[in-house]
Amino acid sequence: NLSAREQLIFHELGHCVLGRPHIDDRLPNGNYVSTMRASGEQIYGPAYSNFKRSYYFDELFDEDAEIPEWAINVSDYNDVPVASKTVIFEEDFSNNDYGWSEGTSTDTKREIVGGNYKLTLLNDGSYYVGNQLDIDDTKDFELEMNVTIPNSAFTGILWGGLDSPVVGELPSYNTFFVGQDVASIGTIKSGSESSYQYEEYITSGFNKVTVRKIGNEFIFYINEKRVDNLRSVLINGNEFGIPFGGSAGIEILVDSITLYYIN
Repeated sequence: NLSAREQLIFHELGHCVLGRPHIDDRLPNGNYVSTMRASGEQIYGPAYSNFKRSYYFDELFDEDAEIPEWAINVSDYNDVPVASKTVIFEEDFSNNDYGWSEGTSTDTKREIVGGNYKLTLLNDGSYYVGNQLDIDDTKDFELEMNVTIPNSAFTGILWGGLDSPVVGELPSYNTFFVGQDVASIGTIKSGSESSYQYEEYITSGFNKVTVRKIGNEFIFYINEKRVDNLRSVLINGNEFGIPFGGSAGIEILVDSITLYYIN
C-alpha cells in the first residue's frame, strides 16, 4: 500500500541523503522509535494509525524529536482489573452450539475435538472460518482468543466485518494476525496498519491474543504483553472469525474465544 511505499522511501532517504544508520530502539508503547529500523515492518498505515505519521516524519529529520503522547500513556494488560469485565460471549468449544464450520474440503479440515476447534491445513495457503458476533462499539470491550501458533503458521482474529458487503468489494474486517515471528494489525481493505517482530512473545502452547477498546483507543496484546495501539477502529458489522494459514500439515487449536464489556 501507499503507506508502506512511503516508509520505504523515507528509510532510504535517511540513508542516502541524511546519512542515518539503522536504529532499532523502541518507544514506550513498543513501537519502533524511527523509520530507520533495520527490518522492514510497516510502522503506520493509511487509516487507524495514520496519526503516527507526523512523528515519524519529524524524527527522520530530528533524532531528538519529542516522544509523542500516543506512545506514552498506553494501557498495560493488567491496568484493567478482572472485576471490571463482564462476559458477553464465551466459546469454549465443548460443543458446536455456535455453528462453526466443520468438515473436510480440498484445502482444510475443521473439527471440534477435545474441547478445541482444530484447524488442519491440507494444502499450503491462507484460509478463514467465519461466524457472527455483535459488539456494541459504544462500550469499552475486550475480545480474547486462546490459540496455538505453530512454526511457519499464522492465526489471529478478524472482527467487525460488514455482514452485507458491497458486491465486488472486500468485506471490511479488522485484522490482528499473529505468527511465530511477526504480528500484523490492520484491515482487509487497507492492508497492514503496523507490523512488528514479537517472536519472543509466542509460546509453544496456547497463546492469549487480545484486542481491547478503551475510549477511541484500541490496544493489542499477545500473552498479556502489549504489541501496539491504534485509534478509532470501526465496527462495521457483526462478522468475525479466525484467519489461519501456513504449510500443508499444520494443525492449529483454538481453545476459547471470549468477549467482555469493560465497566
